[in-house]
Amino acid sequence: MRIAGSIITAICGIVIIVSIFLPWYSYFGFGTSNAWDGISTSISDAMDVFLVFMGGIVMTVFAIPAFIVSIAAKGGKAAVVTLSIFSIVGALLAIGGSVWFIIDTVLDSFLDQMGIGAFDVISYGVWIAIAAAVVGFIFAILTAAFSKGKQDW
Repeated sequence: MRIAGSIITAICGIVIIVSIFLPWYSYFGFGTSNAWDGISTSISDAMDVFLVFMGGIVMTVFAIPAFIVSIAAKGGKAAVVTLSIFSIVGALLAIGGSVWFIIDTVLDSFLDQMGIGAFDVISYGVWIAIAAAVVGFIFAILTAAFSKGKQDW
């Protein structure tokens, strides 16, 4: 599980990074906006999306060395656990940022004034980011848990 879990966690981190460039906000037939537009405009205004982006980077950066250590050293279980814990932190950043984006969109007073449901404007990029972050979180935990045992799964 150390090898498979770290591979799946790295793939989920890459999917989160790619989801930043997918549509996150829909304008009812007038086009869509991705999360990268918010980051490139102002990081302070798009801190929620920036957290998702950084979470994906952290997941990927720490899952790939966990994979390499799993293959290279049979005795490197402590390193795999430590790297997996950092991947868990990255997944939590991505989950938190995505939920923050959804809550911020739902509570947006402009949508309430127009009579538009907030979940109608949230596009599929957010849902892909949340799904990848949750799957990466689960597999990072499994990688850390199975790395402690004597038997490699």
